[in-house]
Amino acid sequence: MAVRLSGELVSGEEVVLVNVYDSQEHSSYKQKKSKEGQPIETLVNLSCFLSTLKYGTPFVIVGDMNARIGQLNEPPRSIKHGDTIDALVEGSFNHESYNMTSTRNSEDRTINDRGRKLLDFVAETDLEILNGSTVGDIFGRHTCLKYNGSSVVDYTMVSSSIRQLVDYFKVLNFTNISDHRPTICLFKANITSKAKKVNVPLSVLPPKHIWDPSSSPAEFMLSQNTQDHISECLKVCSQVCSSKEDVKVANEKLIGILTSIANSSLQRNKPLKRRNNRRKARKNPWFDKECIKARISLRNACKQYCESPADAETRDLYYQERKRYRKFIKQKKRSYFNGLNREIEENNNIKWGNFKKLKSQTLSREDDMDLYNLASFYKFFKDLYSEKTLSDEAVSYVS
Repeated sequence: MAVRLSGELVSGEEVVLVNVYDSQEHSSYKQKKSKEGQPIETLVNLSCFLSTLKYGTPFVIVGDMNARIGQLNEPPRSIKHGDTIDALVEGSFNHESYNMTSTRNSEDRTINDRGRKLLDFVAETDLEILNGSTVGDIFGRHTCLKYNGSSVVDYTMVSSSIRQLVDYFKVLNFTNISDHRPTICLFKANITSKAKKVNVPLSVLPPKHIWDPSSSPAEFMLSQNTQDHISECLKVCSQVCSSKEDVKVANEKLIGILTSIANSSLQRNKPLKRRNNRRKARKNPWFDKECIKARISLRNACKQYCESPADAETRDLYYQERKRYRKFIKQKKRSYFNGLNREIEENNNIKWGNFKKLKSQTLSREDDMDLYNLASFYKFFKDLYSEKTLSDEAVSYVS
């Protein structure tokens, strides 16, 4: 996905923001495409896309590259891109033959083949890697924390022409939502700041008036009440104002007269009701206090794991807690919906409130919590009306 940022915001020229995900080679999607004879080369496709941009257009690449480059950085800027392309065409390009700069730090010291390809791509496109070389992430924190280890695979890379616009780059704390840490990058932009809010007590907004086109203007103007208001208005207008206070007083009188005329001749909207500050009902009714306690426990384990991802004991405790939490939530949800089904069956009637709760859930195909389908409905109503509600004597009397 690519987004073009206006030049009015950044550096006076357009900047293209590209979001990339390069899956593992053994992923099901890439294997399927390879069998079909259409292998996926993400970096090649990305290079083709960048070649369609106007020459010299700066760009930012953000995403999960699934590549590990250790502490290596892009080649020095003294290398000409034309020479590098020729070397690539001849097949003699080797990143190890270049004197890689050591200005980048990283907690991940591993280098793999995908990382070498990524370094080649960085050298060709004149990019700079922000991980481990920018204020906010001077040590190059791990971006991916998994059960079998930690690594740096999520990168933010910018064109060297806009490197000075980067204010800071930061790898945020680990969460239980994903095994990848979120990252944030702040750029200097030409955006005017909004005015600060002033905490001034405001009066209640009066209700608006509704103009009635069916009313008679002549009848309204000839009424005695209207004539009195007009005479008052003329008196105020004839007064000489010699100071700001006189102007303020005259203005308030005119507003009062016009408001009084409008109130006596026009209808008004109903005043807006104040918002109810009651706490909203939970989206998931089965998520009770026990679930909240379990979630807090999981977040605490996640926080400890984030502080020391290299500790094997802390890592094991986190994944055990996450497994226990997911199992507990699944049991709670299943128990809640089974209870609704059981209540309908035992009472031999349908509580439409419970039935609505069942149908409002998006259930998977393998989920058997909602037992009510068309066959169950047919059987229920067949059994309900098969029983005689009146005796034979009552039936013969009615007929």
